Amino acid sequence: MATKVDTLVFDTAIKTMIEHQIGQPIINAAPLLGGLSNRCWRVDFDSFSAVWRPVAKASDAFAVSRLHESQVLLQLQEKPFSPNVLLLADDGLLVEWLAGEVHHTPCDLNTMMSLQARIHQCVAPVHTLDVHEKAALYWCAILPDDKHAELESVFNRFQQTALPYAFPLTCCHFDLGYYNVIRCEDQTDAVIDWEYSAAGDPALDLAMTIQANDYEREAAVNAYCRARNDDNIEYWQNAVIAWQPWCDYLAMLWYFAGAQVWQDQNYRDQGKRLLNQLL
Repeated sequence: MATKVDTLVFDTAIKTMIEHQIGQPIINAAPLLGGLSNRCWRVDFDSFSAVWRPVAKASDAFAVSRLHESQVLLQLQEKPFSPNVLLLADDGLLVEWLAGEVHHTPCDLNTMMSLQARIHQCVAPVHTLDVHEKAALYWCAILPDDKHAELESVFNRFQQTALPYAFPLTCCHFDLGYYNVIRCEDQTDAVIDWEYSAAGDPALDLAMTIQANDYEREAAVNAYCRARNDDNIEYWQNAVIAWQPWCDYLAMLWYFAGAQVWQDQNYRDQGKRLLNQLL
């Protein structure tokens, strides 16, 4: 069968490297829709499919490390809710393709909170999300013209404010939106796109999940506590409330950085919307 790889999109040298490492020819490679930080590709071999997750310009702008991502997935390789690592190279990461359908609308609340709780029960990765450090990296990626007085004021205020840690660090996904949950062919749910995963406060991860899926906070935290059989509901509620402005802060900087990476005004508009909320 002829290889149907678009060499203008999928680099020939990378194709050759993957084929050499895997020991099988690539019969098809196609860019995947979505992927806000990096464009990924589905790569088909004769006997299986995989996802190529490249290192690109956006990787630096969004402080994404394929090495860190691979380390998290290797720790989770015995878990049924994450893809296995097939290859780590200087140019990117090749992971298992999970056959199924990505959710196109927010998942059932109990389903998502069960996934969240299972992730938080896993061993914490070696690398940690330091919110101040992540924000500083995003700041470096923002165009100088966007760093006006209001944005700089919000940036300085948050960078000088202590982080509201509430729990010991655990394994966190930090992008658990419905768009990263797949209903697999066996009708179980699995999670993809672990590029932001790190050790962190689970209350911050939960706050990000609530924001990404537009869940009602109180109901979501209650469902999460049920999933982990935790009676300390009020403490969790207050911890999530404390982290919510930080979610908006990181998202705001992410959008402004995205406006620079992709020269897209829509990202800048989203950043300005969040900025107005934080002023």
